[in-house]
Amino acid sequence: MLAAALLVFAGLWTFAVLAEDVLTGDPLVQLDQRLAGWLHDRATPGLTTAFEAVTTLGSASVIVPLALAAILVLLTRTKRAEALFVTLVLAGAEGLTMILKAGFERERPFFPDPLATESSFSFPSGHATVSLAVYGALGFLLARRSSSWRGRALWLGVAAGLVLLIGASRLVLGVHFLSDVLAGFSAGMVWLVLCAVGIFGRPAPR
Repeated sequence: MLAAALLVFAGLWTFAVLAEDVLTGDPLVQLDQRLAGWLHDRATPGLTTAFEAVTTLGSASVIVPLALAAILVLLTRTKRAEALFVTLVLAGAEGLTMILKAGFERERPFFPDPLATESSFSFPSGHATVSLAVYGALGFLLARRSSSWRGRALWLGVAAGLVLLIGASRLVLGVHFLSDVLAGFSAGMVWLVLCAVGIFGRPAPR
């Protein structure tokens, strides 16, 4: 429980710092702009194509069906607590993203020759928030089933690597700033940990 509390505190603190910087135009915002321009100037057709494929893994068209399939499998195996966990993680992450985007209304990076376009607001990154929450939840469940620390590390590492790649894809494609992605990771982590504690942190009924 101490580890969970520390993760929640770290996530909330990081999100608050990023949000304050975005709202006040602190130096982080200048770093955002410089990094976005640097990545855009160095984009290549091959790199763009590769990250377009990666970024779809964080889209609702992939994550929602994947999560629903996992929920169905868990229900057929009478793993109701785990099914509820995935349901809460998915629904909450999607809802949280919409609320935060509407609250901050940050415009996305602008380029005369964009590599990709999005119509919603930028802060925080929905891909980062939802992918960390959902892939993190699936990795967590698979790790819980593993009997060895190597197996647990493998599943958690795969989930973390995939989430980081999805976050990087949003930067390379120029549809998010660095602070958007970091804030999305923070929000997704907080929600994931809260759901895990709420579902699995209580003593099992006797």
